[in-house]
Amino acid sequence: MTRRLATAVAAAVLAAALAGCTITPDRVPAGPTDDEIVAFHDTMLDKTWAASGIAGVVDRPTVRVGPILAPNDWSETVSECMNTVVAGAYGWSYSPQEGYVLMVAEPGAEAFSNDEILGWYVCIAQHPVNAASIGMLHSPAESAYLYSYFQRWLIPCFESHGIAVSGEPSRAQFFAGGTYSRWNPYYTLLSEPRGGFELLQRECGSLEGAIPTTVLGG
Repeated sequence: MTRRLATAVAAAVLAAALAGCTITPDRVPAGPTDDEIVAFHDTMLDKTWAASGIAGVVDRPTVRVGPILAPNDWSETVSECMNTVVAGAYGWSYSPQEGYVLMVAEPGAEAFSNDEILGWYVCIAQHPVNAASIGMLHSPAESAYLYSYFQRWLIPCFESHGIAVSGEPSRAQFFAGGTYSRWNPYYTLLSEPRGGFELLQRECGSLEGAIPTTVLGG
């Protein structure tokens, strides 16, 4: 039987070249340590288990965690493991807010058994991904750089073009969880006409044009 692996990461689509002044760091901020990546993985697993549907029904297993994997290796390794424990087609997604989520891949497909869900959890628990490489996790230094860029350049640039930035988090909220994916100033433009969006990208620039890819991830 053909099995499919589907992954999704919530992220803003930012693809214009930067035009105009930028703020550049004296040096690229240091990324998360291995210990911080593993701690983030543990937090994701707590959310995964709580939402699994089998918490309180079966005991949560103690799983030996393997080495941190690069995103491509992680997807392949988890997929190979899943193919041994799930009988039908499946999909899965992940985000800092929800953890890892197992999904049926076809409408009307039979729900997963408790054993399949447990097997899924063990597969995902054994293999931590380098969340920094996919933009899900930032070090405090990286978060500080992003927040400074938003406050010192991007938000004032939007406002100078008559765009009021909405949903701006406090500094404490921004730093919580170590990820910017929940908000950035470009979210304000989602309701703007396409022409307005393109104008702001030309005048103010995109994150990809201004911020080192080591900070954005990917």
